[in-house]
Amino acid sequence: MVFQFTLAVVLLSGAGLMMRSFLLAQDEFSQLQGERILTAWVSLPSTRYPNPEDKRQFFDKVRAQLESLPGAEVVAFVSNHPGGGSAGWRFELEDHPIHEAERRPAAAGVVASSSYFRLLGIPLIRGRDFEDYDGLSGKEAAIVSEQFVSRHFPNQNPIGKRLRLFTRENQPRPWMTIVGVVPGFR
Repeated sequence: MVFQFTLAVVLLSGAGLMMRSFLLAQDEFSQLQGERILTAWVSLPSTRYPNPEDKRQFFDKVRAQLESLPGAEVVAFVSNHPGGGSAGWRFELEDHPIHEAERRPAAAGVVASSSYFRLLGIPLIRGRDFEDYDGLSGKEAAIVSEQFVSRHFPNQNPIGKRLRLFTRENQPRPWMTIVGVVPGFR
């Protein structure tokens, strides 16, 4: 009887924690109008799209087709949907080079197109949204969160500052210019 009672308490506690997590997650994304957003997952085979320019042309074509659909208001692309995780990168700031890979700070982020924040209803606090030319060679851009700014640029305007990401093999990617700041979100 004691074992059954203990098991019942454990199961009820687990169910309560699960409900609490569900309600918190539901509240976190309550500002999203999910009934008005259509999502799709696309994976391009590297054999058919071997370089970034081929992939860019594909998505430009898809964007034009989606924007021409009746009722389509905003079209955006993102590597991970809200709540679906993010990529983790080591990075360095232009004015604070760090040569030891393990000492570089890490950041979580997604790769997004223009209009992504507008689609989600996330206002830009400072700066501008991505433009269609952002991401082209020599035009790398980043939009960072308020938390990133408070941690790495306290009492400074981050717009125009540069950072670069590093690959898993510790190879630097091109410098990106910070063009905007948004509130933090998952």
